[in-house]
Amino acid sequence: MADPIRRQNPMDEPKKESGVISAVQDKARDFVSGTGDFVTQAKDKAQQWASTAADKAGEVVGDATSAVTDRVSAAASYVREHDWDEIGKDVTGLIRRYPLPSILIGLAAGFLLARATSRD
Repeated sequence: MADPIRRQNPMDEPKKESGVISAVQDKARDFVSGTGDFVTQAKDKAQQWASTAADKAGEVVGDATSAVTDRVSAAASYVREHDWDEIGKDVTGLIRRYPLPSILIGLAAGFLLARATSRD
């Protein structure tokens, strides 16, 4: 009759422990390697996004500069082509069409003029 309690050889314990330790070490290496790969991929993706954002920002700044240049050129040619009476009538028409923004612009201009000319 076989012994219901299996007796293990005490010499097998170090082999099992070293096998478990080796398996845990392998899993830890795989995890660290996978984490390193993930971090590297995340870093590369962040650099790619930053580069794309910088390119887009450059495009936006270029577009804004172009728009401002076009507006200034249009304003300069408008002033060259019209006399002061026509410009005054156009400004009066804008004030009548947009009264609230006109008042706010006038207040802001007055405030800035007062700040620029004050002695403090």
